[in-house]
Amino acid sequence: MKKSIIPASVVLISLVLTQSSCVTSKKYNELDGSKNRLNENFKRSQIEVRDLRAKTLTLSEELIAQENKYRSYFVEIGNIRNNYKKDSLKVLSLFKDVDLKVEEFKAYKVETQQKIEGYETQVTSLNTHIKKQEKTIKVLTNRIVKERKVYANQKREIINRYERKIKTLNAASVRSSSNGI
Repeated sequence: MKKSIIPASVVLISLVLTQSSCVTSKKYNELDGSKNRLNENFKRSQIEVRDLRAKTLTLSEELIAQENKYRSYFVEIGNIRNNYKKDSLKVLSLFKDVDLKVEEFKAYKVETQQKIEGYETQVTSLNTHIKKQEKTIKVLTNRIVKERKVYANQKREIINRYERKIKTLNAASVRSSSNGI
């Protein structure tokens, strides 16, 4: 911009000077004012260019910083994705483990249920056997009671028979002793 403004003012002044060899003071003042305005515009343009370059530099630095942040976010997102994939695989593995444990539990439950049913069958069989044994014990107890009664009656009869024989013998001995004395 600097080059285009200066040659334009130089060209303008040279045109004015070449057009007329005599310049009136009014025309000179106008041209001088025009030149001064152009110089002011040029200085403002230079300041604006400097400010714009500073802003461009600041914006470039901010852009670089944003790009660095973007790259770091991109790396972080990549890490998160990798961690997500790893965690997803772990979760899938855990789900598979849980499914296996559930299947093992179901098999164990079926096995346990079968064992329980087997034990219940054995308990039922043992209860039936115990009831039969209790009936047998009652029958044997009744037999024993009857046999004891029979035995006690036989014992009493034997005792009574011997007591009668002893009385008879005692009576006979008393008679023989009273006859023979």
